[in-house]
Amino acid sequence: MSKIELDVLPLFMGLAEVRSLLFLARYCALTNDLWATFQKAMNVFALSQQS
Repeated sequence: MSKIELDVLPLFMGLAEVRSLLFLARYCALTNDLWATFQKAMNVFALSQQS
């Protein structure tokens, strides 16, 4: 992979995580534990935006 691809890879990983969790939020009833996981994933995504 090129340097540019490696540099943006964390962003795409974060987006994939958020996409999966948004699917769960839309189509599945989330338990409190899953909502906590959703919040953690959003935090990881936010951190990836800062770097």
